[in-house]
Amino acid sequence: MPTVPVPKASVIATPPSISAASITPVSINPLSIAPLSITPATIATPMPKEAAEEAPWSHTGIVTRAAIALGANIGEPAAQIARGVQALMQLPHTRVIASSGLYQSAAVGYTAQPDFFNAVALIDTQMSAPDLLAALLEIERHQGRVRDFPNAPRTLDLDLLVYGDTQCELPGLTIPHPRMLQRAFVLVPLHEIAAQLQIPEHGQVRDLLYFVDVNSVQRCGDIVDAHLLAPVVVC
Repeated sequence: MPTVPVPKASVIATPPSISAASITPVSINPLSIAPLSITPATIATPMPKEAAEEAPWSHTGIVTRAAIALGANIGEPAAQIARGVQALMQLPHTRVIASSGLYQSAAVGYTAQPDFFNAVALIDTQMSAPDLLAALLEIERHQGRVRDFPNAPRTLDLDLLVYGDTQCELPGLTIPHPRMLQRAFVLVPLHEIAAQLQIPEHGQVRDLLYFVDVNSVQRCGDIVDAHLLAPVVVC
């Protein structure tokens, strides 16, 4: 099994013609980068608390553990992912349990774009899966997400990976996420914070690393200071 270092948890349009040579790649040396230190005062709140409380989201009354993937590759990816984590903290009937570090990898699918930065957050929530997905899409919208074409560059992408032991296929929502098992940029950060998490019908995260190239991703820092990840419940 590959060795993955586990640090301490702290209408579709035609793609535009973009020359890969015209894009300056993001270069980060993981040995020299200092952990990202982002305090509450420096993070613009993507969704005000009042907006979250007024949103038409219901809750089940049952706490379910879910995993959320975060990704970005334009604008200020690291800060946008940090804002995404903070927005998760403000969701009703939800608390953030843990967040992985920040990982960098080459874009897949449409490759003529900058590298992506990714992370995974683990949450406990009483929101239903469809309502949680709706909330994630709203967070993306607040962060300026535009869906120009499949696999386009993005300011923030949030994917619902796992929702307890739920398995479902609904319009716009499949759980577990149908492509997570082929994505090292999902499984490696998820392994950092939840190696023993059971993926329905597939096994534990630590065993799924066999099927991806763990060397295709590189840990390049932390997302936020640990105090931002203290359990927060917005009811």
